[in-house]
This record gives sequence, structure tokens and C-alpha cells, in this order.
Amino acid sequence: MQQIQEAIQLSFTKIWEDNIEPAFNELNNRVSSLENKVSQLPTKSYLDDKLADLEGV
Repeated sequence: MQQIQEAIQLSFTKIWEDNIEPAFNELNNRVSSLENKVSQLPTKSYLDDKLADLEGV
């Protein structure tokens, strides 16, 4: 029984390291990239102020 548990654990570890963990890392990188892009977007109030400035010209 111990050998079966060890074999299952070894198989799961290999699957995790080769497939699941890289997928999570890629997903984390993509989310971080999106967060960075979103943080650089102008706010609504900034755009409203700029639009008001243009309308006042």
C-alpha cells in the first residue's frame, strides 16, 4: 500500500511540476501584465476634465 501511495505522489508531483505549475505561472504573468496596463489608464475624472477643457476652447 505504501508503494502505491508513493507512486501516486510521485506521479502527481511530476504532473504538477511539468504541467500545472507552468500554466499557473503563465497565468500569473498575464494577470500582472494586465494589472500594469490597467493601472496606467487615465481615470474618468481626468478624461472629464480634459473634455471640459476642450469644450471650453
